[in-house]
Amino acid sequence: AEAAESEKQDPTGKNVSNVENLQLDAFDVPAVKTKQVSSQGMKRIYRLMTPREDGSLLVPQAVLDKWKDTVNGGRDEVKQLWLNANEDKELFIQRCKRIVESIEEKDLWVDGKFMSEKAMTDDGMDAWLP
Repeated sequence: AEAAESEKQDPTGKNVSNVENLQLDAFDVPAVKTKQVSSQGMKRIYRLMTPREDGSLLVPQAVLDKWKDTVNGGRDEVKQLWLNANEDKELFIQRCKRIVESIEEKDLWVDGKFMSEKAMTDDGMDAWLP
């Protein structure tokens, strides 16, 4: 039961747990298996993963973290996403942002509780009452 609760599924039925465990194929983009990233494509990916002069990134931090993960296959996932975007910079950036945003939206939790007006008055939060 706990394993089922810890794994969430996106609308396509794929397991998505959180941004740290980023699923780059969350939008069910078909894999391009016969093609390798060209040397020029690798240079473009390196430029996309490099922070700008002001420190900003063109891709979300979670994708950069995946790119740096050479041990667990994260870099291969980013390369696959690059190939699925037909090596188009703008499409690649757009898809990366969309995937991360959809995962972050699924993981959004708001902590709070219901309080009666009396409980709010007793806790000194009567300024919030209408």
